[in-house]
Amino acid sequence: MRAGALVEDALLTAGCDVRGTVRRAVLGPGVVVEAGAIVEDSVVFAHTRVEAEAHVATSVIDASCVVGAGARVGRSARGGDLTESELTLVGRDAHVAPGADLPAGSRLEPGTRA
Repeated sequence: MRAGALVEDALLTAGCDVRGTVRRAVLGPGVVVEAGAIVEDSVVFAHTRVEAEAHVATSVIDASCVVGAGARVGRSARGGDLTESELTLVGRDAHVAPGADLPAGSRLEPGTRA
């Protein structure tokens, strides 16, 4: 965790580099959350990068993925009970392009780009 990072109710494994905000989330080893990025109510597996100003919410992001700068993945506001259809899944080695929007319930197959 670096200066300026905010971590609340989260589990970070060894080797995480957090410069942004992480709330109610689990981050695997080697995960990078850049400054201005937000990860909340999510699980992010090993060696995934969440770039600056990206927002990941109610999602499961598999290993070795990239969430591009300014991208939006999953539901961005908490409210009510989460249903299975609202959970966003990003497969291993997938890449979410900068500025892309993957709404709640989206599925990005392993190795693909959005």
